Amino acid sequence: MAATDTCTRCNGAPEDLLHTLRDCPKAKRIWLNLVHLGKWHIFICASRLNWFTINLSRNLGFSSNDWDVVFANAIIAILKLSSDSIRAMDKSIVGGSRLGPSVNRFICWNKPEKGWVKFNVDGARKDNLSLTTCGGVARDSEGRFLTGFVHKLGDGTVLNAKLWSMLSALEVAWRAGFKKVVVESDWLTAMKLVNDFVQAMHPCSTIIFQIHHWVAFDWEIKFVHVHREENFAADALGTYAFSWPLGLNTLDDAPACLHQFLLADIEGRGCLRLCGG
Repeated sequence: MAATDTCTRCNGAPEDLLHTLRDCPKAKRIWLNLVHLGKWHIFICASRLNWFTINLSRNLGFSSNDWDVVFANAIIAILKLSSDSIRAMDKSIVGGSRLGPSVNRFICWNKPEKGWVKFNVDGARKDNLSLTTCGGVARDSEGRFLTGFVHKLGDGTVLNAKLWSMLSALEVAWRAGFKKVVVESDWLTAMKLVNDFVQAMHPCSTIIFQIHHWVAFDWEIKFVHVHREENFAADALGTYAFSWPLGLNTLDDAPACLHQFLLADIEGRGCLRLCGG
């Protein structure tokens, strides 16, 4: 894995072990050809430790062949993905166009347009606790705190936590009476799922359909992917949520753990990041 915390294969998520082997879209393409669709939810929703145990003790594949052998060979194949094969897959995704050189860009949180509310959201997981959480913060065009939430979810995947952060933001925003809302997340995979059509057999279809249900209400909603450096405030609330009881809790005032990030965002503080051209 790379020295940075962002996956170099998809550039859409922090690169931990489970993302590298399972949740990265380029690894997921391999698994979709091997895992039985009826068992996909078991495969994709397991925590890291349970994921290895389940795959080494149960048959999750299409055939009656030894799944533990198939699983091990797939892991090896994913780890051996060369930079050439990754570039080839990227090229096919963008329709054969050549990407420009990487450049340093100044990244910081940006205020929403006047009349709009920006809701930054994020999800988190602690493997040692088998817990996932999410959190979000809503701000106006001056960067002022309007409302927020923390939501302790229980066990689950990081992807589910990211999707729950969007769903929770919509619920809190609607109850607050907001009519124009931009929801920002640094998890590209979740953003693509929400913005694209998802079939009912997809393992995340239930929560995605709930998000689409809220979006259909009488208001304007935009989902936007941002860099992690633009989402530090939401990340802080995702971590803060571990100290709360299970369930969705609305924040009428900004907690102390959020103050430094709110101030930094209002002042336009940020950092340089190497981005594709």
